[in-house]
Amino acid sequence: MNNRITRWFFIACVGFASQAAGDIKMQENYSEAQGNDIEVIIGGEPGTEFSGSLTVFQKKDAVTHQLAGTVPQNFHYLGTGIEINVKQLSCDGELEIQVRKAGNVSRSRTRGAQSELRLRVQ
Repeated sequence: MNNRITRWFFIACVGFASQAAGDIKMQENYSEAQGNDIEVIIGGEPGTEFSGSLTVFQKKDAVTHQLAGTVPQNFHYLGTGIEINVKQLSCDGELEIQVRKAGNVSRSRTRGAQSELRLRVQ
């Protein structure tokens, strides 16, 4: 009987330790994903037209996306960094770029046709 209790106690302890180790690994993965979550907000005066490109950097490569449209627009990416180049096409209006990554916010703003913004966040 005493041997059964000892065996059960040992199994329970190993199980709890494995569970705790799994929880820690899940938290590390979640934190890493949170740190690599990048939000891009292209704002300004609604209806302002823009075009440009956005490059998302990952550990070993980069992916470039073409952008075009009117503000406001939001984009979400996973990566280690981002570079965005945007040109205002409208004669009137204002264009603003915000990049949010790991609790930090970077901004750039312009006004007037053919004005260009470039923002890079690592």
